[in-house]
Amino acid sequence: MKSIHAFVFILLSGVCFSQQVFRGLNAAVTVSGSGTRGTWSMSSQEGTVTAEATFNKNLGPSAFHNVSFSVPAERLKSENITLTSNARYSLNAKKFKTITFVSRACTVKDNNVSCPGRVTAAGTSVMITLHAFVRQLGPIMQLTGTQTLKLSDFLGKTPSYIFNSVIPNDEVEVSFDAMLEEKKAVAK
Repeated sequence: MKSIHAFVFILLSGVCFSQQVFRGLNAAVTVSGSGTRGTWSMSSQEGTVTAEATFNKNLGPSAFHNVSFSVPAERLKSENITLTSNARYSLNAKKFKTITFVSRACTVKDNNVSCPGRVTAAGTSVMITLHAFVRQLGPIMQLTGTQTLKLSDFLGKTPSYIFNSVIPNDEVEVSFDAMLEEKKAVAK
C-alpha cells in the first residue's frame, strides 16, 4: 500500500510542479551609503538576471536554482561625476568589468526568498545569503530586496579620496528590483 501512495505522490508532483527557466526583462540595482560628505547613491538599470524556478502554478515559485545576476561595473552611475569616477577606480572597473551574484539553490517560503551565494566585485568574491521578496504578476515574477555589504570585504579596506577628506562608511545598502519572464523555447 505504501508503494501505491509513493507512486501517486510522485505522479502528482510531476503534474503540479514544473521547472522553468526565467530571464530578466529589467534588472535595476542601487548602491547607497553615507560618509564624511553625507549620503550618496549610485544606480544602474542595465543589470541582467536569469534563474530556473521550480514552480507550482497554484502557489507560485517554490524554489529557484542557478540564479545569476550581473551588472557592468562601469554602468553604476551617480549624479556626482567625481563619485562615479572614484567608485569605478575603487572597483577597478576597467579590469573587473562586472559585479555578479551567483546562487545554485534558493528556497522560497511565503514569497520570501533566501539565496546563499557568491557576490563578486573588484575581483573578490564573498559568500552571503541574499534575501528577497518574490511577487507573481501573471506570467511575470518580480524579485526585490536590499542587502547590506561591506566595502572592505571587496576592496581590502574602506576607500578614501582627496587626502582622506572624503571617506565612505564601510557598510553600503544594495537594493535590487528584477522583473523575470519565462524564457520561451525557440522553434526549429
